[in-house]
Amino acid sequence: MNLQEENFIKRRASELWNKNVIDDFEMGKTVGIQSIHRYIFNGIVSKPGTIRQVDIQEENFIYSPALFIVTNLNAIDDMPFENFDQIVAKFVEMSTAHPFMRGNDFVTRMWLDQMLIDKLSKCVDWSKIDKYDYLRKLEEASFDDSQMNELLKSALIDVTNNRQLHIGGLDILY
Repeated sequence: MNLQEENFIKRRASELWNKNVIDDFEMGKTVGIQSIHRYIFNGIVSKPGTIRQVDIQEENFIYSPALFIVTNLNAIDDMPFENFDQIVAKFVEMSTAHPFMRGNDFVTRMWLDQMLIDKLSKCVDWSKIDKYDYLRKLEEASFDDSQMNELLKSALIDVTNNRQLHIGGLDILY
């Protein structure tokens, strides 16, 4: 990805917060993360927000097989998300599903923050999280999400009306 694309994606993500567009998306559901992806990646990828139809993997990790991804996403949609533990479990499952060909980590973390804001008036201060520690714990979370739960909880803050918190986190998210 080139710098021009990166700046475009960050600008579109900032608009979601600044213009309160994200408030209109259904959080905690696949349709919500699809809306985030569609908004941010429109003009960058073909068919943004479309669920992938091919298998993908990174290094030694295989994401949800394309054959089962819709079933897996339906199961994620059915998961409750009323408290912190449930929200983290749902986030981990969506991260493991990896529904798009590109941009999954970025939009899944935005989806997580919006669920936390909607349900708990909290969000993650991503500047408090080491990127490599996060990635390691995310990989382990597909077997046991307790370490990811602890990591995210350690960076949880009360939501302020300061959108700069979200916008400033975009560099860290990216």
